[in-house]
Amino acid sequence: MKNIKREEAEEIIANGATIIDVRTEGEFSEGHISGAINMEIGEMSEEEIEKLDKEKSYLLYCRSGGRSSRAAQILDFLDFKNVYNLDGGYMEWVKKNS
Repeated sequence: MKNIKREEAEEIIANGATIIDVRTEGEFSEGHISGAINMEIGEMSEEEIEKLDKEKSYLLYCRSGGRSSRAAQILDFLDFKNVYNLDGGYMEWVKKNS
């Protein structure tokens, strides 16, 4: 798991990373990074995690980086190879892209 800045996140997204928003469904519906899937950290079941390819790249984010950091650590512990946490989360993404 690696914490990355927005610029690095843009590059990882351009290279085909799966974007996972770990916020609540309500937060997700208020705005999210284009192309993101919503997978709330409290709802990340073993079944959902098992559907993910451990060899692919994943960019995780939440509101400010805390929840996504915990989720990224879980995936890292489960031997996912390329897991990235957006430092500053969606708040940073929106600030830099507005």
